[in-house]
Amino acid sequence: MKLALVLPGPLDRRSGGYSYDLDWCGHLRSLGHDVAVWSLPARSPHRELRRRLVSETPELVVFDALVHRPLVGWLERNIGLKTVPWLALVHHLAWLEDPEPTGATPGKKARERRFLALMDAFLFNSENTRQTVSDLLGPGAPFRPSLVNRPPVAPVLPGEKSSSAEARLLFLANLTPRKNLHGLVRALGLLATRRPDLRWRLTVAGNPDFDRAYTRLCHRLVGELGLGDRVAWVGRLEGQALDRAWAATDLLAVPSFHEGWGMVYAEALVRGIVPLTGNQGGGAEAVGRVGLLVDPRSPLEISRALEGFLDHRDQGLADRARSRGEFLTQAIFPGLEAFLLSVAVPPPPPRPFDFDAYLEAKASVDTRALHPGVAEAAFAGIRVESVVELGGGTGTMARRLRDWNLIDRETRYELVDERAEGLKLAQALGRDRFAPGAFTTRQADLNDLFGEAASTRPDLVVAHAVLDLFDAGPAARGLARLGARRYWLTHIFDGMTAWEPRLDPDLDESILLAYHRTMDERGRLGGEGSSRSGRAWLEALPAAGFHILAAGSSDWIVRPENGAYPAKEKVFLDSLLHFFRSSLTGRAGVDQAGLAWWLGRRQTQIDRGEVTFLAHQLDIAAEGPER
Repeated sequence: MKLALVLPGPLDRRSGGYSYDLDWCGHLRSLGHDVAVWSLPARSPHRELRRRLVSETPELVVFDALVHRPLVGWLERNIGLKTVPWLALVHHLAWLEDPEPTGATPGKKARERRFLALMDAFLFNSENTRQTVSDLLGPGAPFRPSLVNRPPVAPVLPGEKSSSAEARLLFLANLTPRKNLHGLVRALGLLATRRPDLRWRLTVAGNPDFDRAYTRLCHRLVGELGLGDRVAWVGRLEGQALDRAWAATDLLAVPSFHEGWGMVYAEALVRGIVPLTGNQGGGAEAVGRVGLLVDPRSPLEISRALEGFLDHRDQGLADRARSRGEFLTQAIFPGLEAFLLSVAVPPPPPRPFDFDAYLEAKASVDTRALHPGVAEAAFAGIRVESVVELGGGTGTMARRLRDWNLIDRETRYELVDERAEGLKLAQALGRDRFAPGAFTTRQADLNDLFGEAASTRPDLVVAHAVLDLFDAGPAARGLARLGARRYWLTHIFDGMTAWEPRLDPDLDESILLAYHRTMDERGRLGGEGSSRSGRAWLEALPAAGFHILAAGSSDWIVRPENGAYPAKEKVFLDSLLHFFRSSLTGRAGVDQAGLAWWLGRRQTQIDRGEVTFLAHQLDIAAEGPER
């Protein structure tokens, strides 16, 4: 895959965002992808961008969202140059850099919203950034696929930590108002006045030239508060000098107003250093429950948090910080390659669907899922000489019972189904596995069957993966009229479907909820079906006079092994996608663009052996009402 990454300036600039971009490029290149970096100059960046868009042929153009300021109007006027998808890599929303809203803030928000609206997909560095972009675009915005990939944090081996009687605080960030050094200095001024007994020292490590006016303001504030002998200004640190600063730090104190992620907090945590951060945004997301979360606008609250830390310094805090840091090192860009391919490459076409092939393909899934204890209860203590199976399809359950020696060749087995095509396949199976005349089929609507009394009463009624189509109350009374001694009711769906890994949390949830809603609306026998049929049948059977002998979960779990699915289970998954497509395409309330992307991405995952499917179901064994 050929990608282009569009940046404001060179990639070697020193900041957390640029480090993320650098790691991102390196990761993709290590996987064999061609990543070109388009560095735009500060003056007339649109000229360089036009030259690149016209002369080069990437399959995907990735814009670092920081380029939006000078380019949004030009991009809108030249949208015809978009010949491949555009993706925005968003570290944080630029308008949130303002510590306090100003008269210019609405214009900044509008400009950023216009830029994001031009994009086809998003890559976010945190869940917080994803949510802020979603809020900015608003609930009526068209669906765009997105992925959250937090920046990778390199593990750090525990090293020797220098000791000191005074607590050593570190401010490590570019000197800019958003990082809130001025708020930290004011908080320390309050602390020095209120608790002169506490011993501490602050090291300020950051580029003093990033915002020279702000740097001068902070120096002046330190002098006015009489903190000059307790604050050291060391400029930007790198390499061994930075390592020494970390080793001499007890608390990272950067009470930022907003962070998209906050890489510096993660770097503190992997070293066992407790961070202090603002209580909103990506900094709080990175820190979790380990750090000190404060209102960055309240020097008093920052001061009290520092006081509490200085009064109760213990190794337990460092251990918890290191544990959180180990969690943050676990995954490096998970799912990034597959996500970018899903945006850049057209989705595969839908697979052909054949219902009988689906029934055959799911046989191995069903066999694995059936609850053994419920099956044992259904057959315990009786000799099964006659069976009626409802919705028997192509006869896979009859074959299973013969293979398990739960019935013999002479058992009278009547298979009832609505579909003539499946019954033809079942008849061939019957000739194979049963004595002549023992296996029969009947084409009938199950609605009609539930409404009639049985002329002969079977020993066992089997209903496999069919009862969630019916309203449990009327259907249970219909089953009772069949007059069987035992009932083995299997794979009754009960409320949970999952495809893993998740693609987009909101989209995944909305599609699954919509699919379950179609189950609630497809009821028969004049009632409604249910996406929670299993529990409904547990109530309906006793109400109709049945005695439940056993019940248990019979969940479908389909997962790849070494990149492939066992037996014919790929066909099974392809068929499930068909059911989602046919149920939800054109359905009101379902984002059709999102659905199309979701189906294409899931098909790709199935083809590559990367997806796991789960569905929660119940099996029930019951004795029929008194005959």
